[in-house]
Amino acid sequence: MRKVLFLLFIYCIFTANLFADWDPAKLLPGEETIALQSKDKLNLGGSVYYPVGYSKDSPSDKKYPAVILIHSWLRDRSDWTPFIPALQQAGYVVIAIDLRNHGVSENKRYWHLATYHHLSRMLYDARAAYDYILQKDFVDKTKIYAGGVSIGAIIATKLCSEINGNRRLPHLKGVILVSPSENYFGVSIETTIEYCTATPFLFVVDKTDPRPNDNNIYISGMKIYKIFRGPKDKIEFDGTGHGNKMIATDRFTDEALAWIKAH
Repeated sequence: MRKVLFLLFIYCIFTANLFADWDPAKLLPGEETIALQSKDKLNLGGSVYYPVGYSKDSPSDKKYPAVILIHSWLRDRSDWTPFIPALQQAGYVVIAIDLRNHGVSENKRYWHLATYHHLSRMLYDARAAYDYILQKDFVDKTKIYAGGVSIGAIIATKLCSEINGNRRLPHLKGVILVSPSENYFGVSIETTIEYCTATPFLFVVDKTDPRPNDNNIYISGMKIYKIFRGPKDKIEFDGTGHGNKMIATDRFTDEALAWIKAH
């Protein structure tokens, strides 16, 4: 039985792109692919999505708020595709990356994919996206937001914690957590979210979120919501499902965008 489970795990790792939907031949309007490098020298793929009205050929002094988006396990930046056009229309610069060993980002150390060491280093990938945003003159550095789904929610929280711990860096203006859980293969959200109390959080949960590894994601996410001592709001679904299924709804787009505008 263990051998069967191990082979199934290896199959999932090497076919991760089968679960990913981002297609370089089908870019969204205003999308430009970018190449980043993490702190530990892994090459990462991603996209920047320019706001409606922005032109690289006609630079101006206008500054745009920015949103960093982080996808879920065994998927890619396309998790956020349904939400991105609304952000662009509202005047936000968006950057969405493929985490290490996902999408078009560099694939190394497959056997470490579901280990604490590997997952914790995904923070380097999110930080690379944040540093990319800081380099852009057209970005309003006082209005940078982050969003993460599933494992991406933990990474977004870790990014917030790291940034808030550095007085020289512009703090995140708000963070959206979609299907957050307390722990993902040993990577915990509880140990970092306590350092983010100066940043507003939006929790997006579903009462019917499934049970991977005997962990009810809805109950887990609600526990984090209750213990978080900072400014917080919640969007609660019932019957929509996990992560990207909520992001794909009009309700998520309307309510999440309204929350970002309010913060």
